[in-house]
Amino acid sequence: MSLVNDMLKDLEQRRVKPSSELSAQLQWLTGRGKIKKTRWSIWAGCLLLVIALAVVATLYRPENGLAQAQAILNNTASNTHVAANDGADSTASSVTSLHVQAKPKLELINIQKVNDEIKLLLQLDRVPGYQVSNGADTLVVRLNNVQAHLPRQVGDLLTPVSAIHVHRSGDDLLVNIALTEAVQSRVSLKVQPLIQLEIFVSVANKTASLKDQSEAKKLAKSKMNTQPASMMNPVANKAPPAAKLATQTSSSLKKRLPPTLQQQDRRAAKEARNRLQLRQPQAAEQILMALLKKYPDAPESNQLLLVMMLDQQRLDQVEQRLQLLANKKPLSLALVQLQARLFLLQAKPDESVQLLRSRQPIMQVNPEYYELLALAAQRDKQYELSGNVYKGLLNIDAGQGDWWVGLAIAEELQGQKADARQHYRQAIQASRTSDALRQYARQRYQALAGMSNASDIKKTAEN
Repeated sequence: MSLVNDMLKDLEQRRVKPSSELSAQLQWLTGRGKIKKTRWSIWAGCLLLVIALAVVATLYRPENGLAQAQAILNNTASNTHVAANDGADSTASSVTSLHVQAKPKLELINIQKVNDEIKLLLQLDRVPGYQVSNGADTLVVRLNNVQAHLPRQVGDLLTPVSAIHVHRSGDDLLVNIALTEAVQSRVSLKVQPLIQLEIFVSVANKTASLKDQSEAKKLAKSKMNTQPASMMNPVANKAPPAAKLATQTSSSLKKRLPPTLQQQDRRAAKEARNRLQLRQPQAAEQILMALLKKYPDAPESNQLLLVMMLDQQRLDQVEQRLQLLANKKPLSLALVQLQARLFLLQAKPDESVQLLRSRQPIMQVNPEYYELLALAAQRDKQYELSGNVYKGLLNIDAGQGDWWVGLAIAEELQGQKADARQHYRQAIQASRTSDALRQYARQRYQALAGMSNASDIKKTAEN
């Protein structure tokens, strides 16, 4: 009985006076007790806050990849200006932070009639490597490592071209030109103001027959002129051969005249470009230097040599040669652009901007000049000037996606994040955007989701 009584007393005590631990649990469950803040909960909250801030910082980093994007824009500008580094063997990039070699894009194929020849025009956004092979009934143009962004309709076909087919062969692009008869062809590559590969085609048999016909007409005419003179005076038949001999002598003298300095300059530059395509930069430089010893002011050879030196980071030599040329006469627009690129590589963007703004060429004719100005202004943190120049360029050609990226970067660095996001989207949708910049635009478009312009935030705060 005593044991039972003890158990009953113990139960009665628990009912009347519950333990403090049990009371605390009941109060917490019913919501009547006070919640005590412990140190571990404070530290846990701080840790969660730090993690959240880290995630936000990862999602939005305005400087993330900016140097890379600017490097790609700079590489694009230099390639559009003059392409001399296509064949340079392991030369350094104009900007060492990132070297991205975007694939050239075939944008247009056009056919034109020029005198007695047919001109096939292939327009690209960068200078390609190419080979042209002339078969009996087909002319094949192989463009090395090239993409195609062509309209469906090439244009009206002109004889002897019967069809044009474009298809891939590995990384290369083949342009097969079907012919109705055998032709003679010659190739010319232009890099200013647009990069155009021109292929001139003429019918071989037709050209030969026209020459034969013209020679036959000349011979018949000479016989008609000499026959009456020979009948009237036998001594007169000696005069026509003498006159004919004099004509032949004068024509042969014309053929033997040496080429002009301008012709030598073009030939040397063309041969040097061919050497570059064959990965022989030293041979290309020797060809140019040999001509410049005879003709120091040769424009094409000087320009090509300076581009090669810039790409090889031989900045002191570039500076010396530009100074020598500037001492003789004002620099041409092409050399001004090269000097502006030199200032950028020397980390002098302010001097580059000042130099480029000293000239005011027509933007429609010289878009590559203003593209370089926009990039230099961005490097000099003149973001408003950079954005305005890119807007002007886009008014001329809204399909150039790299310019949309340049505009978006300038706006983002000014705090206009909503506008920048919209223009990154334009770059993604544009037909002519380099692969690297398209990828960068996608990253920034996602990172800027839901963000506003700094000016809009300021107006909201003022209201």
